[in-house]
Amino acid sequence: MSSRKIRGQTTEGARAIAKKQGHANSGGYASVFQGIEPTQLNAEVLIRNILTHPKRQFMGDKVTDIYNDLGQGVRFDKNTYAFIGFLEEFLARQ
Repeated sequence: MSSRKIRGQTTEGARAIAKKQGHANSGGYASVFQGIEPTQLNAEVLIRNILTHPKRQFMGDKVTDIYNDLGQGVRFDKNTYAFIGFLEEFLARQ
């Protein structure tokens, strides 16, 4: 669940957006999550959008990755469907 609190009032979903943006800034590339404020509400909207407009899906042994047309992705645990994080399709290895 992306709404699980991990530190203080920060949720997993909000932190996952912030991490993607931070990695892009330090890596020198533009994130597909650029310009999205890292809030829980935005994380939930992103997840809903990705799941209702899937372009590509990868089902591994332990995870399921789903991407939309913008290259925004979300990863879930294959067995529990727990939210793991957001993905950028152009960085995907599978």
